[in-house]
Amino acid sequence: MQVFDATNTTRERRRWLAEFCDREDRDPPFRLFFVESVCDDPDIINANITEVKVNSPDYKGYMTEEKAKEDFMKRIENYQLQ
Repeated sequence: MQVFDATNTTRERRRWLAEFCDREDRDPPFRLFFVESVCDDPDIINANITEVKVNSPDYKGYMTEEKAKEDFMKRIENYQLQ
C-alpha cells in the first residue's frame, strides 16, 4: 500500500514514484494510480487552511498563522498551474 500526500506533490514527484514502482521487481507488481481531489470553494479552502494546515508540521512553530495561510495559498496556485 502506498499513501501519497497530494498537498506536497508535483508532476516530478509523481514521475519519480511511477519510475520507482516500475523498477521494483514485485510479484504481483505494484499497481499505481493517482486520485486528485479538487475544491474551488473559497470558504472550504479557507476553513481547511485555518483548521488543518497552519498546525501541520510544515508550518507549526516555523511561521505565523498568517504567513502559513499565505504560503499554502501559493502552493494551491502552483498546483493550479501544473
